[in-house]
Amino acid sequence: MEFRPITIEDKSIIKPILFNSLSQICTHNFVNLIIWGEHFLPHYIIENQLLLIRGGIDEIYYNFPIGNGDKRKLISKLIESTQQEKKQLIFVNLNDSMK
Repeated sequence: MEFRPITIEDKSIIKPILFNSLSQICTHNFVNLIIWGEHFLPHYIIENQLLLIRGGIDEIYYNFPIGNGDKRKLISKLIESTQQEKKQLIFVNLNDSMK
């Protein structure tokens, strides 16, 4: 999976997906992603109408996918990718509706 750094130029792509999310988590706010970019190094991928954001420096973590696509399929792909890379899969900012 090829994640890209989030930049101000990505606003028109990312913001509509975040806006339609029911989540009120601070990492689901485009301005916060830009402001904290140097500290958390957020990257993203959009696949099948889903936005997946990851961050971190020493330890990579992922937010739950946002959007209208098949979340289980994307998570399965992410599990496979992290296993191939021999990395731990860590999700953050989860709530009960994401289980």
